[in-house]
Amino acid sequence: LTSTLELTFLDKLLSLFVGLSVSALIIAVAAVGGKRSGLPTLFLSRAAFGVRANYVPAIALVLVKIGFGTALVLAGLSLFDRNVLGVPSFAEPALADASISWLLVGVAALLAVSALLAFFGGKVLYFAQLGIASVAAIAAILFVATTASQVSLSAEDLTFSSNWIGVVSLAVLVAVFFGGFWVTSVAEFTRKVSMAQSGKMLGLFIALSAGLIPLLVAGYSLLVSSSLSLQASAIAIENPLGAMLTLVPDWMASVLLVSGALSLIIWSAAWMYSTSVSLSAISIRIRPALSQPVLFVLVIAAAFAVSTFSSAPFAEILDATVALSGVIVFAWAGVFVADISLRKIAYHEVSLTRDYGFYKAANFTNLSAFVLAVAVGLGFVSSTISGLDWLGYLARLAGAEAWADANIGFAIALGLSVLFPILFGRKRIRGQESEVLAIEARKNDLENVELDEA
Repeated sequence: LTSTLELTFLDKLLSLFVGLSVSALIIAVAAVGGKRSGLPTLFLSRAAFGVRANYVPAIALVLVKIGFGTALVLAGLSLFDRNVLGVPSFAEPALADASISWLLVGVAALLAVSALLAFFGGKVLYFAQLGIASVAAIAAILFVATTASQVSLSAEDLTFSSNWIGVVSLAVLVAVFFGGFWVTSVAEFTRKVSMAQSGKMLGLFIALSAGLIPLLVAGYSLLVSSSLSLQASAIAIENPLGAMLTLVPDWMASVLLVSGALSLIIWSAAWMYSTSVSLSAISIRIRPALSQPVLFVLVIAAAFAVSTFSSAPFAEILDATVALSGVIVFAWAGVFVADISLRKIAYHEVSLTRDYGFYKAANFTNLSAFVLAVAVGLGFVSSTISGLDWLGYLARLAGAEAWADANIGFAIALGLSVLFPILFGRKRIRGQESEVLAIEARKNDLENVELDEA
């Protein structure tokens, strides 16, 4: 991605820092919300939108998670095309029927393993994540050791260019790719953390995991990619993984391929597990034994449709998916994260399942914020795919097409939706918490009452 942008190394590093900082912040806040409640992310957002009104953003986000996740699986798997010896090109037909490509076979194999891990979930998925993270850490250390001597930046790379639109464009894309998925999923993994655990410590741990570590790994990868020769840089545009593999010995290339494949599997498993759990937010309660096969079929069908019936290049499809998904996710995340940050006590879980509880059936202020943020955000993003040329309509009216090309609509959606809970939600949240505390106090009053006294 960065190879096609006219940015210096410092430009890219700044974009990476800003994008990951925003991602880490919203992910950390959402993680604390999961710990407070013990509930999945989209179920928890009922407190912000209302028990019934939450169906609007929840249904949109479930669809986004399926579409966005499918696109990332295809994009991640495509990186391995032509880089594994003995494996045919993914574009070649795998069967006599030319519509079944090796890419679809690879997607099916990847999802089969991921669905199995997602089905077991819990400790199985946790230990799988821990083990693969250890393998990835070792691979990263070895990669640094084998490429450090090849790092060489020009004087131009150590300056900032004047392409600030490009810097903003890369920053918002980083925020979408790193934060857009995890902010809708992190509570699924932190909801089982003990209530006794410090929320501040959990938030700090998540921020380091989602911010600092990716910054170090991606920052060094940028350093190496910026040191590529002109010929290798040209190759990187078409085959980024292949260009990086040319810098290391064959044994190290094998280590990177294995580590990358395992990381893709565990990410896919986390995505399938999270999407399955998110179905409860729209009152679809099915066991993992059924939900995982259903997701498997849906993703395979989507991948087949994209590879068989779409005439648009996959890069354009991915770009359109990111544009739509990013605006919807950040419009929801702004309301959700702001609502969590304003709360001081744990949620009243029963009220999250009853439309007559403390959180009511609908919070029309926050729902309006979500709808407005989506409408404005889509007015400042762009896509070249046929049928989506209406995107960026506000940017065209304002004569700011360059900002739409930079997808500034992501940031606008996040910023606009954050404002509504902060400006109009404080009194409502304080009232809810006062009622919850009053109920809890009455429970304590009855603890020492004997039956004969009553």
